[in-house]
Amino acid sequence: DYFDKNFGSDPERFDVNFSSWYIDNLVPLVYFRDPIIFVKARNEKFSGFAETMEEVINYHWREMALKTENKRVIKSAFMMPPGWIKIGYTAELGQDVAEIEEEKEKTAIKILKDAIKGVFSKEKKELTPEQQGQLNYFIKQENIFATWIPSWNILLPEGYHTIEKMPWMCEIEDVALVDFKANPTYKNKEGLLPDRKFVNRDDGGKAIGKVPFNEIVAEYDDNEIIRLYHVWDRRNQKRFTMSMRSAEAHSEGKWPYDLEGFPYIHLVFDESLPTDKTSNPYPPNCLKSVMPQIVEMSSLRTQMTKWRKRASAFIIAQKGLVTEDDMQQITETEGLQVCLVSNKDAFAMTPGPSLPNQVFEVENAITKDLQMGTNMGQMMFAPMPGQRTATQAQIAQTGLQLKASSRVDVVEDYTVRLARALAQLAWQFYDKKKVEEIIGEPVSESMWPTLPEEPKERRRIIQAEIQFRIDAGSTAAPKDESVERKQFIDAVSVMASIAPDRLKMDEVLKIFAKKFKFTRDVDRIIITNDDEERQAAQEENQLLNNEVPQVVSPNENH
Repeated sequence: DYFDKNFGSDPERFDVNFSSWYIDNLVPLVYFRDPIIFVKARNEKFSGFAETMEEVINYHWREMALKTENKRVIKSAFMMPPGWIKIGYTAELGQDVAEIEEEKEKTAIKILKDAIKGVFSKEKKELTPEQQGQLNYFIKQENIFATWIPSWNILLPEGYHTIEKMPWMCEIEDVALVDFKANPTYKNKEGLLPDRKFVNRDDGGKAIGKVPFNEIVAEYDDNEIIRLYHVWDRRNQKRFTMSMRSAEAHSEGKWPYDLEGFPYIHLVFDESLPTDKTSNPYPPNCLKSVMPQIVEMSSLRTQMTKWRKRASAFIIAQKGLVTEDDMQQITETEGLQVCLVSNKDAFAMTPGPSLPNQVFEVENAITKDLQMGTNMGQMMFAPMPGQRTATQAQIAQTGLQLKASSRVDVVEDYTVRLARALAQLAWQFYDKKKVEEIIGEPVSESMWPTLPEEPKERRRIIQAEIQFRIDAGSTAAPKDESVERKQFIDAVSVMASIAPDRLKMDEVLKIFAKKFKFTRDVDRIIITNDDEERQAAQEENQLLNNEVPQVVSPNENH
């Protein structure tokens, strides 16, 4: 309804929904598939820790369906920037994550005292998260989480241009009153009324409307909404939740995470600049610069449509001289209109209006503008007007792809920031038993070191000692598989000819099978050295037990 709202109703208007096509192409162009997060230690001391962290992060990436959440963040970053994803850790509902260690100590002391006194508490009835007001099934108890937040639901302080310098942030959350009251995390819930209610729309559906403060609500449905404001205060390192219906906070506590900054990661593609009078933390969306061309393109299409309807030939016939059969034969032909008049000699015949050729020239100019403004190139258009040679087309296409490549690079940086933040949370809240459940093997101290007492040291190890990366282009759409296979075969052939002794042939064969979609059959068609390796390792262990020193290969596959 964009055109109706801005230009009025026109039954003959032909809308060009270019923005929808553009966004549908743009999102998969920069994030088509989940990347593999690689974690590497800068110091040999943390190599086991890095390998374990890599397994934990990639497990959660799949478990939390981050592909879907990241696509929502990217779409928000294009259309309603910034895009936001919220990360954190959920303890048992009703438990403050900032006081988990203190509460564990209190619980252990209480159990010990009760055991000494011979008092044993009854087993509590276990309630599901849904019964306690938590309906987001990506947010699980005693787990880290990452969930998309709509741009409308984030409030930023005025006067600050960059998120990194802001003293506070606020997240708006609309919660059904029944879920709010059932959630043990919140307090001061007695007697609260909804401040959002369902109202009837003109089309027969329902919408959420605001309840005026002076309106006396005698009866209400528990499914009606109360709006919560989650405030994160960096200056005082505290956070709290409030609503307009209560003079007291519904929850408050210390800053719970070891993260640098807010537990909200933002994504921005084109940053705006502040002026000398105001800041601009909200960049323009990706359609702002091309909207005049989209409107003009719709106007041109409308003009062409109206001309087509009015350019049909007219036949003026004398009444009484044309039979009904003749009339039917003529009117069945599209593009002809028959008018019966009492005296056809009283009319002068003139040719119908023709659409000027300049209209089509304008359309080509607008198409060229849209190509340059969106950088989509031949994915959405024909070759750019004016290109006569392959060299000209290649130069233009390179320029069009440059912006798309830079956007992919921004998404990759965002992905690495998200992975590092999740790693910080996992190390802060997961013990060795939890990690063992994730990776399926016993975890030693070197694989998951004990958390240092100082949060500063925790941050330093994750940021300085552990390196996170993804392969360049791993989020973008895959290239043509036949081209990729040919490049791989050529590269292996060259390496085999110049340095055959440096190739791990077992791994090369496995990758060949994967490239040609034989992954399920790899164990049956390829002979590996697993048995020989295992036997050699057992012999080495026996020699070590006999105190015979062994030399370990410096390579990874020793």
